[in-house]
Formats: sequence, C-alpha cells, structure tokens
Amino acid sequence: MTPTVYSDAMRDEAVAWFVRLQECDDETVWLEHQDWLEANPAHAAAYSAVERLWIESDDLPQLEAAEPAAEVIDLSARRAARFGRYRYWLPAAAAAAMVGAVSLQFERGSGETYRTGADATRVVALADGSRIVLNRNTEVTVHLARNRRAAELASGEAAFDIRHEADRPFVVAAGGREIRVLGTEFDVLNDAGAFGVTVRRGLVAVSGTGGTAAARLPAGTALLRPPGARSDTVSRANPDDAFAWTHGQLVYADRPLDAVARDLARYGGGTVSVDPALRDTRVTGVIRIGDPATLDRQLEQLLPIRIEQHNGQRAIVPARH
Repeated sequence: MTPTVYSDAMRDEAVAWFVRLQECDDETVWLEHQDWLEANPAHAAAYSAVERLWIESDDLPQLEAAEPAAEVIDLSARRAARFGRYRYWLPAAAAAAMVGAVSLQFERGSGETYRTGADATRVVALADGSRIVLNRNTEVTVHLARNRRAAELASGEAAFDIRHEADRPFVVAAGGREIRVLGTEFDVLNDAGAFGVTVRRGLVAVSGTGGTAAARLPAGTALLRPPGARSDTVSRANPDDAFAWTHGQLVYADRPLDAVARDLARYGGGTVSVDPALRDTRVTGVIRIGDPATLDRQLEQLLPIRIEQHNGQRAIVPARH
C-alpha cells in the first residue's frame, strides 16, 4: 500500500491540533478535530505521524494514584528538539483531564447483551457501523440511543472499532472505569481484577480513580492496572500484540506469569494458580489459542514449568529436574 503523502502545511496543522488537544476539555473542539481528520486522508496521515513521533520520542512515565491532577512537566530537550518550534507544557504522566466522563445512565434491562463461552470468539456488527470482537468468556451489553452510544464490558476482553458520529460519542464502561472515544480502535480487558486498555488507532480518554485525572492514550500506548495494584501504568505498546487474540494467538512480551495464568483460566475455564516460587517469572513468546491441554503444553515448552491438575483446577509449578 502506498503511504498517504501530506504537505508541510498539513504537518504543521497536525502539530497544532496535537498541541491544542493536550489540555482541551471542550468536546466541541474534539469534534472539530475529528471533522478535520475526516476531511482529507492526508490530514489523518499527518496527525498519525505526529502521534507516532510523540510516542517514539521518549518513554511514557507511570500514572501514580497520588499524583495531583494539576501537576505539569516541561518537554524534555529531546522532545523539544524533535518538535522544533512547538514547545509546550503537558500534564504529568503524558495524560491530562479530557472531556468529562459521561455517566452511563440507561434503564435496567435496556440494551443488547452479547456473550461468548470458552470455545470461540464472536464478531458483533452494530447498527451505527461500529464493530466489536468479543474474546472468549466475555460479556458486553451495548446501548444505542438517539443521543448516546455506550457499551458495558461486564467481564472478559473485547476489541472495539468505533465509527465516528459527531453528535453521539461512544463510552465503554469496564472495571469501574469509563473509556470515552469519538472514533478509534482499541482493546479493553476487564478480567479477574485486571484492567487494561490498548489503543491501535486514534485517541481515547480513560477515567481516573480516587479523584485522579483521566488518562489520555494515543495510538500505540497501553494502560494497565494488574489485580491489587494501586496505580495505573502507561507505556508504549505494540497494538498488534494486544489484538493478536482476534487472530487466534496470544503474544507476550516480558509479561508476568500471573497474567498468563489469568489468560489460561479465561480460555480454559476454572482457575489456574501459580506456585509462589514462580511469582517473578516473566514470559516472552507466542501461544496458539486452543483447548486447555494445547495451551498448557505450549506454555510448558516456553518455560521450565509444568501444569498439574487437581480436582479440575490447574496449578503452574516448577518443572522437575
């Protein structure tokens, strides 16, 4: 595919938009930005290049729950040099308060609920042109009303590809958080106490907890809060890894074994415990999604572990020598 060419003027407009949106809490401005993106494919290409430059220019720091929302940091010399004359301030942790979260208020029982079991994923095409792919053991309820669109991810994982509608933003509720979008593609995990969002295209805002500011995630970044954690971690991410499950694979890059165990439980049913001696084990590799025995066998090939069965439950323990 031939890359879309954009002019220097379009690049300057894209940078100007990027700067403007960092501290913007006016939804009208976000809608104007979306209209600008859709007016010309070159606009979207230029803006994506600016986002990519920002992501690649430095590591994103962690979002600590104790950080005050008003704290700001200046751009590093490296970023300032790469952005040339566009020097500006950004909120702490490269994430600022975005448009106010919209509380999901629908009548009990309204909406359409979609579920999957342990044996297959499911693709749901919505009436507005959006698309949701449900991972295994996932439940999502979708509400499409005249003036709002929303989805509630009760459990599991789902990939969202949301069609832009200027008068109807889309909000996803999951794990006590809200993810607000105008038109983008992202993955949401809400499983066994773990919460995560990975953005493939566009930009989303994830509501904070305990009075903390919302986190703004551009394409190529992910937010994760493991079970029991007190703060979110925002980092660069390969979206293709997060979406690999839609193609029948699980891709891990230095992930904790506990996280892999949660995946095994979701795909195979029951619970999967991890021996305390393996708590610090990290996993890097690719696993093909299949039945529980196939998943277990592949993990045993990746690591010096074995998976035992006890009364229908599985336990990951060190391999015998």
